[in-house]
Amino acid sequence: MIRELNTDELLSLIKELDEEIDEPIVIRAVGGFALAWRGVRTEGLTADIDSVTDDYSPSVSAAIAAVGERHGLDQWWLNNDAAADDADFLIESMGLKWETVEIGLKNITLCIADNDSLLMLKLSAIEDSALSGRTRDLDDAIRLLKTAGFDKPTFKKKFAYLREELPYAFELIVRAVW
Repeated sequence: MIRELNTDELLSLIKELDEEIDEPIVIRAVGGFALAWRGVRTEGLTADIDSVTDDYSPSVSAAIAAVGERHGLDQWWLNNDAAADDADFLIESMGLKWETVEIGLKNITLCIADNDSLLMLKLSAIEDSALSGRTRDLDDAIRLLKTAGFDKPTFKKKFAYLREELPYAFELIVRAVW
C-alpha cells in the first residue's frame, strides 16, 4: 500500500526502526523526505525515504520491512534506490553533502542532503525525465531554487558545469524559473 507521509510520521518510523535494530546504520536522505525536512515540499509529501547508502544488512532490511508492515506501508518505505548500487560513487561524482540531524537515536545516524545536493539530484532526475515523462522533479527543483534564494546569475555561475552534463535540465530550469 502506498500513501504519502509527512516528516513527523517518517521520523516516528525512523525512531521505531532505531529501537528494532541492533547495529549502526546511516540514512542519507534525499528526495521528498529531505525536501520536506528543508521546508521545500509542503504538500503531497512522500511515500518513502530515499537514502544514498549501499544495501543494508539482511537483518536491517527485515526490520525495515517489519516496521512498514506494522504501519500498512510498502516494505521499501526506507530504500536506497537513489544510490544506484554505488553510494560512494554517487556521493563523490556529484559532490553531495549532508547535515547530520540529532534526534536522539542510538543506532541510526540521520543525515539530510544540503540544498545544493538536492538541486544536483533533482537536475539529474529532470534530465532523465526527458525519457520518463516524470514532472514532479521539475516542480521540486523550482521550489528548491526559490526557497534557497537562487537568482539566475548565481545559478548559472554556480552550476555552469552542468550546462554540458545536463543540458536539458539546465535549460528547462533557466526557462521555467526566470
